[in-house]
Amino acid sequence: MAYEKIPIYGADGTTLEMDVAELRTAQQKGRLDDSFRVNLFHSIMETNRLVREEPSRREIKKRLAGTTLGDEFEVHTDDQITRYRASLEGLAWLYNELYKEIPPGFTG
Repeated sequence: MAYEKIPIYGADGTTLEMDVAELRTAQQKGRLDDSFRVNLFHSIMETNRLVREEPSRREIKKRLAGTTLGDEFEVHTDDQITRYRASLEGLAWLYNELYKEIPPGFTG
């Protein structure tokens, strides 16, 4: 199952939706600089920290767009269904897709 978009969670609680195909194309054309890799890595670490330190699973679910960790979920808009992979696993998956390695320090 292909994942068309992936949510990237920021430390400030913001969410940025990334189009995986666009990211792959940008990387192939050399448009993803080291700062993108660093930001993606820090997003993984921040989400990893949240999961480890958050006392309430309910709060984790609330902050991770109502999903449970590792769940696949769909967003239906008009005639389109977009599939996502939730949070930590999704971020690590994207990192691995782009850089062909598991993020250093990832414990998910």
